[in-house]
Amino acid sequence: MSSFFRINLDFAGMAASAICAIHCMAMPLILTLGVANSSHLFHDHTFDLLIIGAGIVIAYFSLWGDYRKHRSTQPLWMVAAGFIILACGVTLGHDGIHILLSVLGSSMVASAHYVNWKKSRSCVLVSNPLAGR
Repeated sequence: MSSFFRINLDFAGMAASAICAIHCMAMPLILTLGVANSSHLFHDHTFDLLIIGAGIVIAYFSLWGDYRKHRSTQPLWMVAAGFIILACGVTLGHDGIHILLSVLGSSMVASAHYVNWKKSRSCVLVSNPLAGR
């Protein structure tokens, strides 16, 4: 797998995490404004679970592929903690703690992809010093 494809997977992981955070912050505002007046929409976790599932798939292919190259477990631990925090946020309901945990978890996942991208980029530059020129 080329490094260009892995960099795009890291970007996709960061983008999915950002979409998750925006969704979690926007839903209470949308409900407050009365745009979505049904209470069942607020308790439906389908979108949350789809984004978390997509994030896990992206993280697996991106982080595990790069781990074999740079051998740093830091991004793996960060993404695992992020998904655990996200899962806690989804199961605790839709109140302030849900929003806090969801934003914290998705920020942790996005940070894991960023750290992974930096580590894999530095690994390429170290193994091939002329690659950065």
